This record gives sequence, C-alpha cells and structure tokens, in this order.
Amino acid sequence: MEVDTLLARLRGAADEVVGRHGGVVNELSDGEMVCLFGVPATHEDDGPRAVRAVLELRERARTLLRDGASLQIGVGAGLCVVQPARRGERRYAVAGAPLELASFLASHAGGGAVLLTPDAQRLAHPFFDTAPACPVSVPDRAEPMVPHRVVGASGHATRLEAAGELGLTAFSGRSAELAFLRAALERARGGRGQMVTVMGEAGVGKSRLLHEFVQRLESDVRVIRGRCPAQNNALPYHPFTEALRDTLDVGVTPAHALDAHAVAGRVMDLSPELEEFLPLYLHLLGISSEHHSIPPHLRGGTLRPAIREALSAAFTLAASVAPVALVLEDWHWADAASHEALLQIAEVALECALLVSVSYRPGHEVVWPEATAHATLRLGPLDVTASIAVIASVLGADALSDEFAAAIHEPAATRSSSRSSATPCRSRVCSAWGTGASSPGDRWTTSTFPARSKA
Repeated sequence: MEVDTLLARLRGAADEVVGRHGGVVNELSDGEMVCLFGVPATHEDDGPRAVRAVLELRERARTLLRDGASLQIGVGAGLCVVQPARRGERRYAVAGAPLELASFLASHAGGGAVLLTPDAQRLAHPFFDTAPACPVSVPDRAEPMVPHRVVGASGHATRLEAAGELGLTAFSGRSAELAFLRAALERARGGRGQMVTVMGEAGVGKSRLLHEFVQRLESDVRVIRGRCPAQNNALPYHPFTEALRDTLDVGVTPAHALDAHAVAGRVMDLSPELEEFLPLYLHLLGISSEHHSIPPHLRGGTLRPAIREALSAAFTLAASVAPVALVLEDWHWADAASHEALLQIAEVALECALLVSVSYRPGHEVVWPEATAHATLRLGPLDVTASIAVIASVLGADALSDEFAAAIHEPAATRSSSRSSATPCRSRVCSAWGTGASSPGDRWTTSTFPARSKA
C-alpha cells in the first residue's frame, strides 16, 4: 500500500474517532498528527475525552499500519494560545508548552505506548490507570520530567467514585436536603412513587448529596443507578441501560462477554412477567440472540414505545419486591429517548415503592406529568460554617482562623458579580480543560488537551 494512501486512511479514521469524542484533527504532515481538545468548543471532560480518543485511534491504527508499525502518542494539558490559521492545511495556529511537550513525548513513546505529561496524568488519572515511565530530559528544563504511561480504563465513572477510594472530604451543610430526600423515600415506602429532581450548578454538590443519601439507606432498599455521559455520541437510553445492568447485576461486563441465556435467566428471576420483554432488554444491552430477537411487529416506529414499556416494567416490578431508589445523574446530558422513558416511568410509578432521583443543572428542568408526585430540591452554595468544615477536613485541621475563613469564603454578591470572568480562569488553571476565553481578533488563550501522534 502506498504511503499516501495509508496516511489518507489514517487521517479518515482520526477524523471520525477524534471528532466523535469532541476534538479536532488539526494537522497531519510528515508522519505527525496533532489533535486538539478544548478547541474551538470546550467540555468539562476534555481530558478524559482526549485519552479515550487516542486509545481508540491506536487500536484502529494497528489494523491500518503495515509491518507491525504503530502510533507513538504523547498527550499534554494546559494553556495554549490558539487562533485560526491563515494559511496551510491547519485549522488553528497553536502555541504553548503543552503542545511542545506532547510532541516531545510522542517521540519517546515506543511500542505503541500513550505517554501523558504530569499535568495530563493528574487530570486523566481518575478515569485511567497509569504507571510512571522512565524520566526524560526536556530541553530548557533543569529537572527531568516523569511522564506516565496509560495502562487502561480505571472503571470509575466519576471523580467522586475515584475520590471515595482515598477518602472523601467532610460532608457538611446539607442536613435539610438529606431530610428532604429521606421524607420522599418514606412516602415511596408507603406505596406512592416519588419523583425528586436535584437541581444545582456544576460543582455545587449534587452527586455528593445523592452519594451520602444512598450510603445512609437501610439494607432493604435496593439502589439502582444510571448516569448520562457527557459525550454527545452516547447511544439512546444510555442512563437506563446502565440502570438495567445494575438491576440485573451484570455490572460493566462488555456486551460481547455477556451470555444471552444467563442474562435472560436473571430477567426471569426478577419477575416471570418480564418474559415478553426479553428481546428488548437484550437489545438495550447490545446482546445478540437468535432465540430472543426483536419480533417484526416491534421494529420501526413501534420500537421506542415498546422499550419505554419494558423499562417501566423492569423498575416497577423490582419495586414490588423491595423499595427501590433509582438514582439518575447528569440529566442535563440526557437524550430524547431517555427523557421519554423517564416520563413514562413517572406515570406508572404512582402505586410503587419507587423513588426516582434525577440530578441536573439549571436550564434543563424536567416537566413531569401532572398526576405524578414530584418535588424539586434546589442546591445553593454552602454557607460559611459548612464551607469551613469542608476545607478544614482537606487541610487536616481542627479549626481555621476567622481571618482565613473570611478570605476563602467571599460574599455571594461578590462571587456572583465576578463569576463570568473568574470561572474560566479557575477552570483553565485547575482543570486544564475548562472554558476558554475569547479575545479580540479571533485569538484565544484557552486550555487544551493536545495529543500528538507519530506514525
């Protein structure tokens, strides 16, 4: 195969993979490819997106490159100056240390390894297992840099899950909210299904509140979880597919490793009444089965209503055995099909011991059917006392001085007025995939996750 043809195929694969994860292929020349994440649009999870993309691209490249050749990949993170390119095939002209370090690591990534700079590793680590690689001497730096090699996915879906292994900070200032959720559960126990939406800005503590609520539940309450992913390429019903996996106790086992007969047995163990929905459950889980294939009359326009009915039946019948707390997080990223399914569950849960908790950010409110029992819990910032308790636990201190407390807990009015300018800066410095800030002349100083590959 001609080199030009090979590179064209590699470019096509990169455009598809990187684009699907929210990045752009900025250039491919002289056997070197530059991919950018956080440009022109930013996402709060650009870091994990970048690593997922390069791992997938590495696998695709193994089928394209000949003679056992592989990509050498380096990933950096941090501030770069970006502006539209005036000439050439590049989309953007990019300057900054993260791009230079990514290129440097790519030249040292032998054997198809993916090497991360320390900043990139710190940000991606909760979602990926990494191992220190050999120190490398970087030009114009006094000390050697220790990059990290990506070993694989960690299995953690959120930073909260990862932090739980090391110990969470003190939980403070949310006793009223916990009592609110607890009261809703007690009403559900009495046979009247409850819908509770937990609304709040990013980082205000929605996930932590639900985590603490679940941790305090009695053993007879079954907890079923589902989460909406930030990726815009997620399959329909993703949160409910996760919840179905949780209900059937199949965890994160890949679909190809699940046995259709065994999964069908678990469905029947839940309730024999679910037998008619077996083809739909297997379809949602991505499991092929000749014995339980989708019947012809359910294909086409009738499939979505049938899936909604199947999901409603699974969770309400589970609630007939024991009280169920169905926790659905990050609903601001929910797809339309999942939203339709949620509303149908709300309609049929009126006489079930089922509590559905849905968390989301402002601007994505759920409009519940009129007949449902629903309530909204709005989370605001922690007060001074609660904030100090959390910070003291981080610092390992018994108490903080009044002066220190005043310095770190700015008045709400000040925080609100400065929010638009402070948030991008803080996100860029601390997260390295936060919001970029535009400036005159189509020139941005933005946080990027550049990935550089050499074929």
